[in-house]
This record gives sequence, C-alpha cells and structure tokens, in this order.
Amino acid sequence: MKRFQTFDIWTGTMYAEEGFGSMSSSVTVCDSAAQHAPLIYRFLRFLKSRTEGSALVEMAVTIPLLMAIFTGLCFMGIAVDDYLILTHATDVGARYLAVGRGQLTDPCAQTITVIEQAAPGLSTSKLAFTFYIGPSSALGTSCNTTTDLGYMSAGATATVNIVYTYSFPIAFWKPVTIAMQSQTSEIVQ
Repeated sequence: MKRFQTFDIWTGTMYAEEGFGSMSSSVTVCDSAAQHAPLIYRFLRFLKSRTEGSALVEMAVTIPLLMAIFTGLCFMGIAVDDYLILTHATDVGARYLAVGRGQLTDPCAQTITVIEQAAPGLSTSKLAFTFYIGPSSALGTSCNTTTDLGYMSAGATATVNIVYTYSFPIAFWKPVTIAMQSQTSEIVQ
C-alpha cells in the first residue's frame, strides 16, 4: 500500500489517498489544504478570479468602434437627406430662371432667393451659386447686365450649379467635410 497526496488546483482541495495507483481504498480530505497550497496554485487562483472582468474589457474595446460606426451612419443619412434637398432646390431654381424670361430684373439674385426658400434645411452661408445663361460663361450671383439678359431668349439654356459644403462629425474622429454639387439645366421659355 502506498500513501500519496493529490492537490486539486481549481478547488484548492488536498486529498490524501492510500492504495495501489489508481485503485485507492480510502480518500480523506486534508483540513490544512490552504497551508500546503503551492505558489502555482495561488497564482492560478488569482488568474481565475480575474476572468469576470474580461467582458468589461471586450465591451470597452468594442463600444468606441460601434459608436463611430453608428454616428457615421447617422450623419451620412443626414448628408444624403441634405443632398436630396439640394437637388430639389437646384431643380426649382433652374425652372424659375428658365420660366422668368423678361419678367425678372436680376434673374440670378431672384433665383438665389427662390433656391434658399426651396432648401429650408440647408445653411445658406454654405451655398455657392454659379449660373450659366445661353453661351455665357459663369455669371456668379448677379446677372443683371444687358448682355446677360440678352442671352435669356427662348430656346437658350439656363443652367444652375450649386455647391454645398457639408461637414459631419464622427465619434472619436475629426470632422469630415464634403462638397456636394448639384447642377440642373432648363430650356428658357
């Protein structure tokens, strides 16, 4: 008969056994298991007691990433909505410019007013306008000269080009600025 001791490192229990190899006849639990615990047991128990915080660490790593993706998607949705508003306002402005032949004293300035009214969600300070009437080059925001108004003949092309500067913040990132452009051409009536 052989007497030997076994130590369960996960539960911290020391067993004293008597028997032949795997065929033990009696097993007694030692009361002083903690006193006989080797250093490796204490270290492994320390590691085991710290695994409950792993979910917290995983969450701390993934939450900023998910927030960045979520805010990016939200602000991208707002940017798409602003682009739809910009496209509609450009269409309204080009139609107003093309139909207003002979009735407008300063077609470009009056078209800007109509465009700003058609785009209520957009900041007017971030809008940049360019007008083309007939074969003329870019007219800017005013087209009240006789040469410009002379191009407003029936069958000519009136083009409105608008650039809207949009900046959207993403969580934990620097703000991204994009320039949205919309251009519409109409035949002058």
